[in-house]
Amino acid sequence: MATSVPYFKVQAPIEATGTVASDFGSSGLKADVIEESTSGNGVSVDGVVLQDGGVSASLSLADGDLLSIFGNGTGTGDVVLRVGGSATEGLELRVYEATVSPSAIETNLINMPATSRIISVQSNVEAALTGGGTTDSYGIGTAGDPDKYGSSATLTQNSKTDFLGDATVLASTEQMVLTGTASETADGDTALTVGSVRVRVVYETLNSLDDAS
Repeated sequence: MATSVPYFKVQAPIEATGTVASDFGSSGLKADVIEESTSGNGVSVDGVVLQDGGVSASLSLADGDLLSIFGNGTGTGDVVLRVGGSATEGLELRVYEATVSPSAIETNLINMPATSRIISVQSNVEAALTGGGTTDSYGIGTAGDPDKYGSSATLTQNSKTDFLGDATVLASTEQMVLTGTASETADGDTALTVGSVRVRVVYETLNSLDDAS
């Protein structure tokens, strides 16, 4: 036997007054789906219109409020902000995050796209690294400049690097690497082993405007 699902329909505003969820029962007011009644009009919640997957409003944060943007994509990172007319054009803010377990002198991280601008590069040793020989530290940079984006004098747990970008725009792609270094500046002679390092890169990149149809 089919089970009917109860529902109700009203054609006038409903006003529910309360200050906490428990004013409306133990679990408050809940709904799995709220849909617009007139196609294309969206749904208005306290002056904010939710329409076709977007928010049609100017949003303001009160003094002391916090806007948090989370992203931790691998590859070329998560897009956390886009300024453009479509998903394929305009300015993007991206966040890359990966935890790597080095087993060589150099370990590849993100391959930075051309026309990108690095905002910040940070790293933390999650589990202590083991070096040897002249390898007594590590850096985040490139094969030719191992500490371009920061270095740490130690390999112990919670050793960190922090780099704030200087607005330089990359003319071509750039492979970022984690390098076991000698005194933080040059490649060491022994591979890093055992531990792990968490790396986060925040950067902007620019995509050309879409072709005209």
